[in-house]
Amino acid sequence: MPIDTKRKAEDEEPRADGSDYDSDGSEEPDFINVDFDFRAPEEIDFQALKRLLQQLFYTHNTKLDLSALADQIVKTSTSQGIGTTIKVVGDEDQDPYAFVSSITLSSAKSEGSEATNSLAKYLLEVSSKPSTKSVYDLLKSAASGTSTNAPIVAVLHERMVNMPPQVAPPLYKMLLEEVRASLASTSAPTPSHFLFFSRVFSADAFSDDEAMDEDDDDEPSGLAGARKRKAKLARREAKKAGAKKDAPKTRAISDGMALNGASDEELGLFHPEDVAIAKMASHALTFRFPPPADAADSFEAPLFGRVAIVPADKMDALLQQIDADLSVPLA
Repeated sequence: MPIDTKRKAEDEEPRADGSDYDSDGSEEPDFINVDFDFRAPEEIDFQALKRLLQQLFYTHNTKLDLSALADQIVKTSTSQGIGTTIKVVGDEDQDPYAFVSSITLSSAKSEGSEATNSLAKYLLEVSSKPSTKSVYDLLKSAASGTSTNAPIVAVLHERMVNMPPQVAPPLYKMLLEEVRASLASTSAPTPSHFLFFSRVFSADAFSDDEAMDEDDDDEPSGLAGARKRKAKLARREAKKAGAKKDAPKTRAISDGMALNGASDEELGLFHPEDVAIAKMASHALTFRFPPPADAADSFEAPLFGRVAIVPADKMDALLQQIDADLSVPLA
């Protein structure tokens, strides 16, 4: 069944690989115009949604039933009018570049319980350490079968790395409007909080290697160059040795321990709106993802999962802040 286009957005963004920039820096970068189509999730998007969910949950993706989650995103769009994907105008049959949807964590039995149970079980697992008891208790009280507490709406959102961040404000705005419309039409209980899940990375992990790589063009030739290359190699090997030395610590935090010592200054963001979300959150935790199986073969920055829970009465203020931070100024 065809789904009508929800909304269109036009944006300009430089090439992510920087290939449009003039090599001597004397000219302004070129831009490409892209018309984005904001559409409701459809059955044709099922596999692409699974891949975006796999990206979102990184090496923890096997802990969740991604098929059930992707299927529920499509069903929620059809039955409740909740959810949006982004495609390029004219390529509506192609995979979406981003999506946003929601799953309600509640004690009430409802359609999509398989997806809800999978997500709730995972969130309770990663928040089960003593240091994250407040997050665990809040989630447990909302999803427990014997609880009468208000539900929590879990926001599922992911986008391709090169997507401009300006797509985030309309995505979140449409989602909140759709959730509220659905609640009003079904007389469902009002949620107490909205939960956001995202990934962050260790920005510190890139600094040394990037600095060494940036020096390659200025490397002297002959004996001096050989000595410099040898010194670089020694620093790289020392860094690897240090990583091996800290391996037990890495394993200890890889299954969900909160990293209370990891400040935002030490972490890089895939989604810049996470700054505003973190400020509005009443509960939050950041935990280390286990490294992929092939991490030893190539350098990979440590990735972390982040859970941020925002009170429902702060959602309007949060959307205003995201819009102020990310929207493109009018010319």
